[in-house]
Amino acid sequence: LLDETVGTLRAETAARFPAHRIDWSLSAAVSVPVDAGSLLRTLSNLVQNAVEASPAGASILIATRAASESVSLLVADSGR
Repeated sequence: LLDETVGTLRAETAARFPAHRIDWSLSAAVSVPVDAGSLLRTLSNLVQNAVEASPAGASILIATRAASESVSLLVADSGR
């Protein structure tokens, strides 16, 4: 699901902000129950914020961090 969601975000970002790039780092294979629509909306909002805060040509990183009983999603930018 994460690969599909990030693929969708990459396509949307490329269409709207062609100078930006989304990098994706999956720390480990993870499986957690999640609503696909909520995940896409949440990541889409975070990516849009990151793009708007970053200079043209900047990379946006989406990464996962897996712990014993949880998974964290990180959206990082080089913005102001």
